[in-house]
Amino acid sequence: MSETMRRFDPLGTGLDGTNLIEASAGTGKTYAISTLFLRLMLERELGVDQILVVTFTEAAAAELRDRVRGRLRAALATYRHGLAAGPDPTLLQLVERRRAEGHAERDRERLALSLRSFDEAPISTIHGFCHRVLHDSAFESGVAFDTELIVDDEPVIDQVLRDFWARELYGADARFVRHLHRENFNPDRLMSLARLALRHPDAPVVPERLEVGDSPTISAYVEAYRHARALWWKDREEIEAQFTSFPHFHKSRYRAEDMPTWFLAMDAFLRSEEPGPELGCVGFEKLLPSTMAAATAVKHKRAGGTPPDHAFFDALGELDEARRPLEEDHRTREVELKRRLVTHLRREVPRRKVALGVQSFDDLLQRVDKALRGRAGRRLAESVRRRYRAALIDEFQDTDPIQYRIFRTLYGGTRQPLFLIGDPKQAIYGFRGADVFTYLRAAKAAGERRFTMDTNWRSDPPLLGAVHRLFDVPRPFLIEDIGFPPVEARPGAGPALLRAGRPLPAFEIMVQPRESAQLKGKQITADWADRHVPERIAVHISRLLDEGARIRDGRGERDLHAGDIAVLVRKNDQAIRVQRQLRALGIPGVVYGDATVFDTPEADELYRVLGAVAEPTRSALLRAAITTELFGVSANALEAMTDDDDTEWNRWIDDFRRWHEGWVERGFVQMFRDLISERGTQHRMLAMLDGERRMTNLLHLAELLHTAATAEHLGPAGLLRWFQNQRQTRSTMVEAVKLRLERDDQAVQLITIHRSKGLEYPVVYCPYLWDGGGLFADEEENLLFHDPEDADRLKIDVRRKPRGRKEKEADPHIAIAMREKAAENLRLLYVALTRARHRCVVVWGGFYRSHRSPLGYLLGSPLVDPSWPWDPDQVAGTMKEQDDEQMLGWLRQRGEGVWTLSRLDEGEPVPYRPPAAPALRLAARRPELAIDRSRRTTSFTTMIADREHGSAGEGRDRDERAGSGGMLTGPSDPEGTIVLAEFPRGAKAGNFFHDVLENLDFTAPPEERQELVDAKLAAYGYPREQWSEPVGRAIEQILQTPLSARDPTLRLGNVPLEQRRNELEFILPTAGGEQGDAMALTRERLAGLFRRHGEGLPPGYPEQVDLLGFAPLRGFLKGFIDLAFVHQHRWYLVDYKTNHLGDDRGAYSTRTLGRAMVEDHYVLQYHLYAVALVRHLQRTIPGFRYERDFGGVYYLFLRGMAPSAGPERGVFYDRPPRARIEALSSLLRGGAIA
Repeated sequence: MSETMRRFDPLGTGLDGTNLIEASAGTGKTYAISTLFLRLMLERELGVDQILVVTFTEAAAAELRDRVRGRLRAALATYRHGLAAGPDPTLLQLVERRRAEGHAERDRERLALSLRSFDEAPISTIHGFCHRVLHDSAFESGVAFDTELIVDDEPVIDQVLRDFWARELYGADARFVRHLHRENFNPDRLMSLARLALRHPDAPVVPERLEVGDSPTISAYVEAYRHARALWWKDREEIEAQFTSFPHFHKSRYRAEDMPTWFLAMDAFLRSEEPGPELGCVGFEKLLPSTMAAATAVKHKRAGGTPPDHAFFDALGELDEARRPLEEDHRTREVELKRRLVTHLRREVPRRKVALGVQSFDDLLQRVDKALRGRAGRRLAESVRRRYRAALIDEFQDTDPIQYRIFRTLYGGTRQPLFLIGDPKQAIYGFRGADVFTYLRAAKAAGERRFTMDTNWRSDPPLLGAVHRLFDVPRPFLIEDIGFPPVEARPGAGPALLRAGRPLPAFEIMVQPRESAQLKGKQITADWADRHVPERIAVHISRLLDEGARIRDGRGERDLHAGDIAVLVRKNDQAIRVQRQLRALGIPGVVYGDATVFDTPEADELYRVLGAVAEPTRSALLRAAITTELFGVSANALEAMTDDDDTEWNRWIDDFRRWHEGWVERGFVQMFRDLISERGTQHRMLAMLDGERRMTNLLHLAELLHTAATAEHLGPAGLLRWFQNQRQTRSTMVEAVKLRLERDDQAVQLITIHRSKGLEYPVVYCPYLWDGGGLFADEEENLLFHDPEDADRLKIDVRRKPRGRKEKEADPHIAIAMREKAAENLRLLYVALTRARHRCVVVWGGFYRSHRSPLGYLLGSPLVDPSWPWDPDQVAGTMKEQDDEQMLGWLRQRGEGVWTLSRLDEGEPVPYRPPAAPALRLAARRPELAIDRSRRTTSFTTMIADREHGSAGEGRDRDERAGSGGMLTGPSDPEGTIVLAEFPRGAKAGNFFHDVLENLDFTAPPEERQELVDAKLAAYGYPREQWSEPVGRAIEQILQTPLSARDPTLRLGNVPLEQRRNELEFILPTAGGEQGDAMALTRERLAGLFRRHGEGLPPGYPEQVDLLGFAPLRGFLKGFIDLAFVHQHRWYLVDYKTNHLGDDRGAYSTRTLGRAMVEDHYVLQYHLYAVALVRHLQRTIPGFRYERDFGGVYYLFLRGMAPSAGPERGVFYDRPPRARIEALSSLLRGGAIA
């Protein structure tokens, strides 16, 4: 243990200030977090809504929520039942201490209350926390309320990048543009730099700035070009003959079959009298004297021989010298272009997102960080600290500078508790932006408040000893500040994996000798490893399952089964290869990887099939489709078919044509169902060994294709383009496209090391830890590194990088990045080796580049004395020199008995016998509890539904019956037929008018209003030429109709946007509590209230309410108020009705409307809605008074409104007495009828 770290005491560590807890693998990090949460609740008397818990994935947040809730339950049970509640010594100790201090009764009350309100606990991801901060503090953060959170912001980034590219290249020098094209330097390639720069917005770009002056003069280049061209066309045949007849070139570098291509390329390059934009061609480098000399066999040079020496070759060398300044200028401009791109992206992408009203997950953090550093930052920080009195940050090793800065700004320098919990040895997500150097800075800042957890509750003692032995080297993680503090095994722990009553080896290294790989004295190739390592792992697993191994745990002993075994790999394709070998032996295996469904063979085959369905007349596409495994036509069967007279071929053509027609007419998903059912595809796929996986992928792809076709209105051609784009340029971070799992019961788990973090398995195999894992090409091109000369500040190097390994290692920035990658690979190794509970099996041998792997470093470190900075050649060189015998001897000496050695190539496979399923007697379980149907969310529509058809939806209360019932005709109106007499009736018409009025600016000029009407007519499928004029005229009449005889100015057309609220959704709690139906909202109680407060109601209306059929309600009442507006300081409630009551205005008289209000129970509706609006006004208007502030209710029957008739036609108005509204509000709360 480091001298600066103290042992973490879950009950004794102080609950104030900033604390950092280093939790090694298996030491009970989640248990510690739940204990701290419990102590903060009890000792600091914080509510569950005041303790912020942050982690880094949704799955981890869900697990934390469950564990913390369970801990609170256990604590309450311990208070009530003591030791009988369970053997948790920490809880028992805490409870006894609190009892002795006299807090027992209060603690029980707090725990019971906390469990009831636990859904309010802010346990979420870092992104969820930042989203809440931005939403709850929109004024301080400056983020609009309606900003949309998008999962994938790559389309926005791509558009900004391409706009930049177009501007930069427009009018650029032609030679520079050709250089970019030749170097494959384009927007697609620049996307990785764009993502990197935006993920790390604070990282400076190296070099900071390049001086790009005028392009070098090309006069020397032009002169050299003319000279070389003249010689070429003068002696072209002689040059070619001399070159091609030279016998001493290295055959691998100068192949005779390639030479004609080079000469044709040179012909094209030297064709014009003046040089073109290209500065070279395919054959240019091969014909240079320096290249030819380097490729001439050594024995020929010793004999004094020289390569072809025609004067042209010397002239070409001079041309090469003349072009170098131009190429160097192009490279400089290329780097400067990248530097300018980063600056532009960091400025323009946030601006573009604000304009679009969107934000990504990374934006959430950056906007909170920016807000905290802005003018309102102090006020925002105080607001957050008031809401969250304590914070527990899980997985802190995966933090980054922005995340740490947020929490340091919020809680640093205060006494409020901030706990940072993580393990730098498990910091493996650098590719996602995690920065272990930020963790190390936080650890230094914590000073004496830095703790470590030193008891491992996961692994058996022999396994812990082996892992400790492996990491017991100087600088085990290369970085000075990351050590390997020893951990103790859990008390009473012993071997738990047994065979014939004896412990199996806890840590086994399976060695693959070179000689048995028929590669004596050489490294084992990657190709050999790909073919044989998965096979040998499968054999080893089959033997282990056949040996009768048993697991001993607290519940006794049981047989080891396939589901107890995990195989950890670095890449998904390795997992798939192992899975195939397991399945060949009959052993089930399921892959958990980061691959997407677009990476699968099923995606390739489905694309071929859909291509043929889209173009069924193309025979080539059809043949490619039917030979996929979806249809299973063999090559022989295909060869037997003919285009002209083969009956089976014609049947295939008919099927694809029919599927094409179905796709066009009925959509993708119906066509897909026909496709997989009619030709037996589903049965064929499921009959295969991995049929579940294949069918899962196919259905997943179909779901994604259907979603895209529906959302983007794509036909066959458009959907195929979308499909191809997803296969080529998809975003792998989008959860929707990640592979779904087939059944995993009793199956070997095959999972990448990254995904295994946080998980544990009884038995773990690690077959690929010998893999080196250096920098990838895109990592080198846009190099991310921490500058030791600038306080380890993160930087991005966009310079051109050298190509050779020695040149790369000599580059200081590349050397740093390689060391950081090697350090992360060591942490990845640590994660892999600490997943096992009882047994871990590792593969080692003289594999290609294994001497440069992290496992090679740990095994070989004692052979040398590593210096700082780390030189990979010190350890790697020593390990590479070992032959098989030396390697085995050193492994035995290095292990000192804590691990077992075996040969990978030993043993024969054993047929797998799955465990017999226990005999089950199945019977339907009888329900023991009655379902309380009164606890539900309902709406007005549902409340009145039973009187009609017995069912209704839970959406908006639209006019489902509009026009469907009989006419309520009144006396004939002299004004004649209404404008909308012929307009279609029903729910669609109601939705149309609601949509128009919701989005219409009542005070806008008539032409703008008409423009909106026309757009909505088109959206709803009403012919514009038929309805534009009458609907527009009807809207004008609706807006200009006076709603009050006493106040002619009270009309919708006078209500500006800022004085109205559209589509106000409300949810009213109704009659909660445990008193049963006695407190519930029932028709009898509603009818009783209307009888008690019946003054002004239509005669007999209480009896109408008593006939409603809705069940007692003790849940929530949901609805939408069409419009609430203020006029002369009074608020009015408006509901739009499009019911067709007749063709003339007389059918919309006040008397007729009164009858419709009763028959359709709109009277009940407006009373319920008035309660909702009045409650809202009481909370928002200081000193609210009903008579002064609430103007009443308008039900506007839109078809009958006309300015000339005023409120006498189409307008229903009421303002219920205050006593009735208050009594109804009380009744909804469960009160008695007042």
